[in-house]
Amino acid sequence: MFRSFLWGSRSATPESGIAERHLHKPSQRGKSLTVALLLAFCATTRGDEEKKPEPPQIAVCVPLAVAPGTATKIILRGWHLDTATEVRSSQTGVTIKVLSKGAAAIPGKQDAKNIGDQQIEFEITTAASEAAQQKPIPLTVVTPAGESEPHSLLCGAKFSVVADNEPNDGFRNAQKIEFPQIVDGQIHADGNVDVFTFEVDKPTAVTIELKARSLGSGLDGILSLYDERGSIIANNDDHENSADSKIEISLTKGRYLVALQDAHDHGGTAHPYRLIVRGSGD
Repeated sequence: MFRSFLWGSRSATPESGIAERHLHKPSQRGKSLTVALLLAFCATTRGDEEKKPEPPQIAVCVPLAVAPGTATKIILRGWHLDTATEVRSSQTGVTIKVLSKGAAAIPGKQDAKNIGDQQIEFEITTAASEAAQQKPIPLTVVTPAGESEPHSLLCGAKFSVVADNEPNDGFRNAQKIEFPQIVDGQIHADGNVDVFTFEVDKPTAVTIELKARSLGSGLDGILSLYDERGSIIANNDDHENSADSKIEISLTKGRYLVALQDAHDHGGTAHPYRLIVRGSGD
C-alpha cells in the first residue's frame, strides 16, 4: 500500500452382591496410599501453576545509535524489565547509569507482544577512541530472574548523521539531506510519513537502505523513491526476506525525494529507524 505524498450388565443375586461388597471393601492401608497419592498430585499441580519468574528480554533501544565520546539517554523497551538491577555492557570504555524503569506506553492498537510493555531509561557514556567508531555496543539487562540476551546499540557511523526534523511528512516540506547522509529518526505516530530530498551532481549508482526491524524496531518500513516532479521511480517493502527495505538504482543528475512509512501505518515510540543514503560504492 502506498499513499500520495502531495497528497484470529449383568444381574447379580443378593448373595453375589454381598460377596462383591466384601471383596471390594478397601483396606485401611489402601485408603492411606490413595490419600498420599492425591496429596502428591496436588503438590505437583501447585508447583506447575507457580511459574518461575521469566528472565528479561530486550525489544529495542531508542534511539538506535549513539555517538562515540558522548553521554546519551536511551529508552530500552522489552519484557520483564521492572525488576532490573543493572544494565551492563561487555565493551570497554562504556559506563551505564539506570535512571528509571517501569511500564511502557503502547501506541494506538499495537500489540505489546511485538514492541514490549516495559522500559528502562538509562544514560550511556561511550569512549571517544578510534576503536569505538562503528562498533556496536552489546547491552544486557540483569534481573533476579536472570539476564537478557545481548542487544546491539549502534555506535558511530561511516557518514555524517542528522536527526529527522518534523514536520517532514510531504513533498512540500521534505527535509533536505546531503549525499551521502545518515538519518536517525522515528515514525512518531500512526499514519506518519517522513520525506527527505537529496541531489546527485552526476550519474550515480545509489543505495537507499533502511535499518529498523533488524535492530528490534517495531517499524515494518516501506521505502519509495520519486523524481523531483513527484513521479515514483522505485520502491521496496521487504528486502531479501527482511522487514527492512533497500533500494539500489542508477540515477542521473538531479533532485530526488525518498519517502519512508510503516507498511501497517503504525508509529510511535517503538518505531525508530536509521536511513542511509549513499553511493553504491561507498
